[in-house]
Amino acid sequence: SHSQTVTSVCIAPDESKCYSGSKDGAIVGWDVETNTPVWKPVRPAESRVLSLACSSDGKYLASCGDKFGSTIRIWD
Repeated sequence: SHSQTVTSVCIAPDESKCYSGSKDGAIVGWDVETNTPVWKPVRPAESRVLSLACSSDGKYLASCGDKFGSTIRIWD
């Protein structure tokens, strides 16, 4: 599901989902048991994902990166 190098991976606290981010700007949410993509938000133009982090309650995902690596987005 990524066309460029994966730069970050994050596992949800309940270990049911895993998220991957890449240099192509895509974030993909994966079902851990079935290894299938379950979530892929619209990516901003000219963005890269450099880092991902899940909140301790699993409700939010934070991503860091853009063309210059300076934008933080919070996803719910």
